[in-house]
Order: sequence, then C-alpha cells, then structure tokens
Amino acid sequence: MRIGLRTDDTLLGDAPAHFTIFKTGSQQLTVDDDPDYVVGAQYILFLTPRINGDGTEEPATYLPVAPDGRLRLTNDAAQASIDGPVANELSGRSIAEVEDAVAAANGTN
Repeated sequence: MRIGLRTDDTLLGDAPAHFTIFKTGSQQLTVDDDPDYVVGAQYILFLTPRINGDGTEEPATYLPVAPDGRLRLTNDAAQASIDGPVANELSGRSIAEVEDAVAAANGTN
C-alpha cells in the first residue's frame, strides 16, 4: 500500500516536500499491530529510501527503518504507534526532546 505524505520539517537529512510511504498490506489486508495512518495527523518518521528489486531507488518513496520508526504527534508529544525500542524510548517526549535524541544518536549535537 502506498500512502502520500507532506513534509513539514526534518530532524535529520533531506526530504522532498511531498513523498510516498510504502506500507506492507492493502486496503483489505493489514499487518497486525501496525495501525493505519490517519488523515490530518502529524508523525515523526524514521525513513530510508525504497530500493527496487533491480537496485534502483524508487523516487520519493520511503520505508520506515524499523517497525517502530513511526511516532504520532499528539498534544505536541511523540506517541509510539508500534511497540519497539526506538518508539518506546521516544514516546511521551516533546518534539524538541526527540530532535535532541536524534542529534545525540547521530553524533550531531
């Protein structure tokens, strides 16, 4: 399934203004414990470019780097969408705190 998104801001790296997320499943078939994206919701996403079978990068199409590479922003705080070490570590933190954690993990602070 492909989901179109808009970039509001980046914490690290570059992203196009509009891009596509490739999510396993379809409208009829979903992966257990992987909630749908909600129209109008804001997310912090940890992404990597989607590579095709022939080794080429699919333009403006990305995959979450891990099952827990998606956090939904609720009341200006990150909330884990999927259980996992990254999401659980960042869940409940403010956007600024997530940004600091990303910078520290990347050695850019």
